[in-house]
Amino acid sequence: MYYIKNNDLNVETFEDGTVLYDSEKKELYLLNETASFLWKNCENNNKEKLINCFLLALEHEADAPSSHIIKEECSTLIDILVKKGIIYERYIN
Repeated sequence: MYYIKNNDLNVETFEDGTVLYDSEKKELYLLNETASFLWKNCENNNKEKLINCFLLALEHEADAPSSHIIKEECSTLIDILVKKGIIYERYIN
């Protein structure tokens, strides 16, 4: 399974996050830096690859939590992004 972005959302990107607006549902989503990173990099990545990409980006952060904690939090966050319709699961045969 891979992920793709919901391209029907209006997007505004800021230095510390992203704002997405779903005009169909009339819902606004405020993504923090972590959620923004996962959303921006989800295309054609599976969950493990996406989380590892995030871990690599944090490699030089001195105060980053342990990779185990990050993996759990990112996994939960990806599930939330899917549940909200911000990203979609795509199954490839």
